[in-house]
Amino acid sequence: MTISFPIKVLSGRTWLLPAVVVAGVVLAACSNQATDAGTPGTAVGNGSGGNSRASQASPQVDETEFYVTYSAAAVDQALADGKRSVLFFHANWCPTCRSAERDILKNMDQIPEDVVIFKTDFDRERQLKQEHGVVAQHSFVVLNEDGSTGRRWSGGGLDSVLQRI
Repeated sequence: MTISFPIKVLSGRTWLLPAVVVAGVVLAACSNQATDAGTPGTAVGNGSGGNSRASQASPQVDETEFYVTYSAAAVDQALADGKRSVLFFHANWCPTCRSAERDILKNMDQIPEDVVIFKTDFDRERQLKQEHGVVAQHSFVVLNEDGSTGRRWSGGGLDSVLQRI
């Protein structure tokens, strides 16, 4: 079965119009799916309760925060407390980011007590991305003690973080 669509020929380039339409639809879908990552500096998850906390939509904050929403103040505090800090550049529209987040939440009991992973909004933290050389969502940056860029990579889940900190 063949389906044909009427396409206006533009200077002999019949592919141009469909390509522009498809690109526009894809970009619009991606940008419309981004949502608020939460209140900066609030816990996304924590270590108490193991995997039962991972299934909760809004875990309670406690003394051992391992996975929190990014804020400059929260990062500064973690570094001042001697915590090893990791920025996770997450986009809600990104399926691999969501998969990595599920992995982090499911396995939070494996995160050492001196490590904090900051869920960082890829779409909103433009200056931070530039500062750390991040060009793609689902990127991780381990911060040096002074807050400068340490190790940086894209992809993976909690295991890739634990191997690089």
